[in-house]
Amino acid sequence: MINSDALTFDEFENEKIFVLQAKKLFRLTDCFEFGFLFKRNQ
Repeated sequence: MINSDALTFDEFENEKIFVLQAKKLFRLTDCFEFGFLFKRNQ
């Protein structure tokens, strides 16, 4: 019986990639929002 909570290696890799992409996306939106606020305040 395989433990259903245990991820297979492929799933683990996909999960890692997903997290990395999400972090990149958050960083981009942060930069964008910061730039927007900065421009608006000038």
